[in-house]
Amino acid sequence: MHSPRFAIVIPTRKRPKQLAACLNAIGALTYPRDRFQVVIVDDHSDEPLDDVVAPWRDRLNIRLLHRNEPVGPAAARNAGISGLDTEYVAFTDDDCTVDSDWLTALAEHFRHHPHHLVGGQTRNALSNNACSTTSQILVEVAYAFYNTDPEDAAFFASNNMAMPLALLHCVGGFDAAWRTAEDRDLCDRWRRAGHGMSYAPGAVLHHAHALTLRALWRQHVAYGRGAYRYHRALSQRGAGPFRPALGFYRRLFAHPWSHCHGLRKLTIFTLLVYSQVANTVGFALEKIGW
Repeated sequence: MHSPRFAIVIPTRKRPKQLAACLNAIGALTYPRDRFQVVIVDDHSDEPLDDVVAPWRDRLNIRLLHRNEPVGPAAARNAGISGLDTEYVAFTDDDCTVDSDWLTALAEHFRHHPHHLVGGQTRNALSNNACSTTSQILVEVAYAFYNTDPEDAAFFASNNMAMPLALLHCVGGFDAAWRTAEDRDLCDRWRRAGHGMSYAPGAVLHHAHALTLRALWRQHVAYGRGAYRYHRALSQRGAGPFRPALGFYRRLFAHPWSHCHGLRKLTIFTLLVYSQVANTVGFALEKIGW
């Protein structure tokens, strides 16, 4: 079977240990080594990452790009795809570790859907961290709500998605002005351009984003700001005025009662409420321009 050529693009900033773990997992991929390359975009870390990348240069085809100032993950991903000539590009983040058959699963999915944007399955690597669990639950509920038909999906997170490189260029790549919700924006523009999206559950990675209460709050304030910009963009594209997806919130707040045990039910439920208060604050701050 033909093995298409991939580029794996990883934006990173100030997380050298996580990046090393990410590269360790990529180094264990079972996909043919001559059929993929790795592009790391250093979004202005405090220290150069050459020493982190050096152990992998003789085992992986790696290109390390340095940004002179922080530009955010969307712009970093765009920098990563510049000048590539592969058939497909796959995106992950520096705090993620992929399963050994991740690229194989993506390639198999593209064999049936060669022109789709494909999202893989993301699992929480920090199940003992309640804040990290809460953040992952939000993604899982979003996937269940927006991707009821896995062959006609509507949203995937940018830490586990892949697509034909040529089509990504055709839709304009990621919008570099966005710091959050850039994946939601890309998925919407992708579908409006008439391209399909589908889910590849066999393309598994593990997300190790350690969060505290303060970090969860800041994360979701930022998500709320991104949500306002996203819905404003949808309105400008003719989608009409913003209406909350009440079905999503019903699923979200019901989730801990059916999936958690004991006191963890109340803990996760409380953290979900907390995250959505933060989201609302971010939405309101962005709306008033503060």
